[in-house]
Amino acid sequence: MPTSTLTSDSSTSSTSTSTTSTSTTSTSTTSTDTSITPSSTTSSTTTETASSTTPTTTSDSATSTQTSTTSTTSTTTPAAPTPTNDLVNPGFEIADSAGSHVSPWTLGGLGSVQSNTNNAYQSHTGSYFTVLYGRSSQTSSITQTFPSLVPGGVYSLEFFYRYFLSSTFPQTCQFTVSFNGVTVVSSVNPRVGQTAYVESSVGGLVAVGGGGDVLGFVNTCPRLTGAVAQANLGLDDITLTRTA
Repeated sequence: MPTSTLTSDSSTSSTSTSTTSTSTTSTSTTSTDTSITPSSTTSSTTTETASSTTPTTTSDSATSTQTSTTSTTSTTTPAAPTPTNDLVNPGFEIADSAGSHVSPWTLGGLGSVQSNTNNAYQSHTGSYFTVLYGRSSQTSSITQTFPSLVPGGVYSLEFFYRYFLSSTFPQTCQFTVSFNGVTVVSSVNPRVGQTAYVESSVGGLVAVGGGGDVLGFVNTCPRLTGAVAQANLGLDDITLTRTA
């Protein structure tokens, strides 16, 4: 009899377990529905966060690009100075109130500013030019002082010259160009007359500024043989321009 009672209790327990299982299934279904809802919410939140982060990254990138552009602009090398002739009356065409074509040049020795009129010697361009006469044991020169060249500025010099010889002779005359007392061009005459002007140039001339810059042209001859022996130098169209 006790055994039978145990059997009956076991049956009851089984029924109860079945009921519990059913309830558990129902609960599981409810739990599953609940689980889906938070999962959907979490996914939406993640998407919004990523979307919010993207504009921030774009903004930083734009800022970085702007900074790089500003840096490049600040390191741009300035353009070279516009070439301007710092010489006054470079071709001897300008006359002062007295009609002289020399100013502001200063002549020395047998230097002379001349015109093409009734003259065997002629200019390179225009109507006037300078002749530095090269006669026996004579020196001729022409100089100009600059009142306002840039201190430390670098300049380039160009000019046209031509030797007019009245005769041939064995001796040679010396033609020199100086800037601030330093010889920058040195040449001897060709002993025969030149049929045209020759262009000459020299660069890298450094100014001291403060009105202390002087450009000079000199034609010096030794004792020449022959009564009419001459080596006369024509000079015209002179330019001095700043290059740096």
